Amino acid sequence: MINMMVCATMILLPQFYQGLMHYSASDTGIALSTRVFACVVLLFIGRICAMYDVRLVIGVGLFILATSIGMCMNLNLQVHPSWIVLSNVLFGIGSATALVPVSGIALGTLPKEKISSGAGIHSLTKCVTGSIATSLASSLTISLSQVHQTYLVKNMSQFNSNFQIHFSALKTGFLKYGSDILALKKANAALYHQLLVQSKLCAISDLFIVCTIMTFAVIPLVVLLKTEKG
Repeated sequence: MINMMVCATMILLPQFYQGLMHYSASDTGIALSTRVFACVVLLFIGRICAMYDVRLVIGVGLFILATSIGMCMNLNLQVHPSWIVLSNVLFGIGSATALVPVSGIALGTLPKEKISSGAGIHSLTKCVTGSIATSLASSLTISLSQVHQTYLVKNMSQFNSNFQIHFSALKTGFLKYGSDILALKKANAALYHQLLVQSKLCAISDLFIVCTIMTFAVIPLVVLLKTEKG
């Protein structure tokens, strides 16, 4: 689950940064790199696991991870960069705090002769879950965007006063650059572009809600983990 959240958010966030916020590729990389700086917690995770029950450490890590994903549920086009940095830093702390002890339990409870097989299965599981999360995040973004377009387009009607006011303002603004027909076409194109942007934004928010719920849902399962040596 941790690996799925890492891969899913690595697909969704660049779509938001570059596709909707118009960040450059380098700016997007800088925004996501703040996750790595938070992984300094890895220097202390061994000592923390020795002091407390490993399951408690994993539960806290999953809670921080779910909280950081939940911060992205209400993303909008006016979001401040500091909010993006904070959510990514918390994501790095949460994923590192949870993933390292989970890997330790997965391999540390095995007999010595089975550790190599366990490591192979562990790596295979991470690859499979990462691939599933990546493909699902990409396909669901497209599907949910189309669903939201169906609902949002109903507001683009002559019977909607807000739409008429916005449309008239756009048309008036475009009149300085050409004829009435050209202004009409440009206003329609601008509104259609806004429809696509808002639809994709709603789809990304929906997927972050699903990811948050899924991460919170696995926290109670931590108590089922076996911590004694094999």
